[in-house]
Amino acid sequence: MIRIFKDKEILRILEPISELYQEVFQVDDEAKALLVWRIKKSINNKKNPIVIAYFSDDNELLGGVFGYDYLKDNYWAKQVNPYLSDDYDWYASTFEVNELFVKQDTQGQGVGGQLLNALIASVSQDNLLLSTMAFHNEPVIAFYKHHGFRVLLEQFKFKNSNQIFSILGYQKNKSNY
Repeated sequence: MIRIFKDKEILRILEPISELYQEVFQVDDEAKALLVWRIKKSINNKKNPIVIAYFSDDNELLGGVFGYDYLKDNYWAKQVNPYLSDDYDWYASTFEVNELFVKQDTQGQGVGGQLLNALIASVSQDNLLLSTMAFHNEPVIAFYKHHGFRVLLEQFKFKNSNQIFSILGYQKNKSNY
């Protein structure tokens, strides 16, 4: 079952979402705390955050997706926007997908696709943007492509990062880019 949490409603699900994030990505407490901080900051800065959670029939949290409005003052947008097509105003109607994660023993069963489809249907923006690791990540990139995303930048390096990412975009109105 899909449940949608917006703005301050997100605080009700913050702890279980951050715990599942830590489990799925096998990150330390510092990375988990950073996710919590990013979510709270998006609420406090009124970026229209959304968390969509997927629960089993017995109410076990199996997956989640988190994001917010793509704005000029966003850390991620400041770095990515200069490299995107100049033919389109990305700030006009874009949603920034921050995290999508599904419990490992549930992956491959459609949960991620349902979360992504629910997110696309829930946001008012025409476009969605996200980043994912560019190398040794073919299944994830294939997943997003299967759901209508396309690679906009194949190799992108964020400031203060040694990893290379791919930037992917989704458009509801296929004539935008």
